[in-house]
Parts: sequence; C-alpha cells; structure tokens
Amino acid sequence: MTTHSGHSPAANPALWAMIVIPTAAVIASFVTLGLAMRGSDAELPKSYATEGQALDTDLALGEAARRLGIEASVDLDSTGRVAVRLRSTASEPLPARLSLTMTHVIDPDRDQKIDLIATDPLGTYVGRVDADLSGRWLVQLDHKNVWRLRGRAIAPVSGLQLGE
Repeated sequence: MTTHSGHSPAANPALWAMIVIPTAAVIASFVTLGLAMRGSDAELPKSYATEGQALDTDLALGEAARRLGIEASVDLDSTGRVAVRLRSTASEPLPARLSLTMTHVIDPDRDQKIDLIATDPLGTYVGRVDADLSGRWLVQLDHKNVWRLRGRAIAPVSGLQLGE
C-alpha cells in the first residue's frame, strides 16, 4: 500500500519518531522507578534526634579542646603502664584526673577505660591497664565532658600525639 505521496508508512520517519520517543520515555520511567525503589535510603531511626544531639556534643568537646589549645602525648608500654603528657595554652589549671578510653577496632570485649591521675602540676598523668593491648585501637582522652581528644593507634603505643 502506498500513500498519496508515494511513500509507504514504514518509511515515514515522523511516524516512527512519534512511536519510539514516547515508548522510550515510558520504559525509562519504569527503569528509574525500579532503581529508586531498590536503592532508596533506609528510614531514619527513631533515635535520630538523640544520636544527632550526641554527635553535636561530641564535636563541641573536640572544639573545646582546640580552643583551650590542649594537646597530649600518650605512651603505653608492654607492662600496662600508661603515661600521658598534657599541654595546654589556656591559663586554667590542669585537671587532677583524666579518662583514657581504648576502643579495640574489632573486639569490643577488649575495650578499656583507664583512669589517669596527675603526678605533677606540669601535666604528667599515669594509669594502668591489665589487658592485652595488641592490635589497632581508637584512643580517646577526655576530661569530664569538658573537652575531648581522639586518635588512632597500633599497640604498643609510643608517642601517640592527640590534638595536633
């Protein structure tokens, strides 16, 4: 069959464009919908506001340490003795006690919280840990939710600098 112009309908590019373009758009929209449904973000947990507040507090403690110019050097020997040398540019006196938290990166049963006591007014603190501290650790030094320093270490820890 031929049209009045002498061309068959199969050879008409405008007709094919009117069929192919909308069909491709419909197929693409279904593909996009499938990707969106399969790869969507998880729903926020109900404790999101609480966790967000904890994160804000954590960031504020790190900022407080920076404002006070606090830096520390941590040494932990194979006998379990922990020594921390604290430096501060603030005019405030150094605290009498600090807390050092050692979080094992793989095994939470090996996590340690070590109380450190000042041995002199110049910023030397000592404590003791009785567990195996081999491996990789997240280290956190803090003073009663006033400021906090963090770092990473591979035991034995020698000269780990926090706050630089």
